[in-house]
Amino acid sequence: MRPARDGERAARSQLRGYVYDIVSEMKYVSQQKSVPAAQRKQAADLLKSMSAPVEYAPWWVRILSAICLGAGTMVGYRRVVRTLGERLGRQSMTPGQGASAELIGSVLIGTAGFTGLPVSTTHIFTSGIAGTMAASGQGVQTGMLVRICMTWLVTLPVTIVLAGGLFYLLD
Repeated sequence: MRPARDGERAARSQLRGYVYDIVSEMKYVSQQKSVPAAQRKQAADLLKSMSAPVEYAPWWVRILSAICLGAGTMVGYRRVVRTLGERLGRQSMTPGQGASAELIGSVLIGTAGFTGLPVSTTHIFTSGIAGTMAASGQGVQTGMLVRICMTWLVTLPVTIVLAGGLFYLLD
């Protein structure tokens, strides 16, 4: 009985992949100005009706993600704020530098929301703060910048291993 169940899962996953590919193509067609308006509208209608089955997150995933993000922020916010505000530059960040970095960060993240491009808020705000430090002449502490970049590089494979292990345990 187990192999049939695995086969059904594989078939469902493959079907979801096919539908996702079609949804991606419909999105592309609906945004092309060279395509006639009637066909763009038809592609947009198909996109709207077909995307729900493949572009979703169950309610429990959203709630668990919110809880984990909130708990992580409550535990680690001081360290992040201190690192970015006091240790990234050679001097502590001024309120003007903070406002500039936040403004640029919000514009970039807002633009990514409209364009659908994937961005990392951490990368954007860290780069914004480093930019304000460099532009003001205070300079950036290279050692801290290297440590931050190394953390970013290590985070991806560690997260992959943890997520894969958790999936294996829960499946």
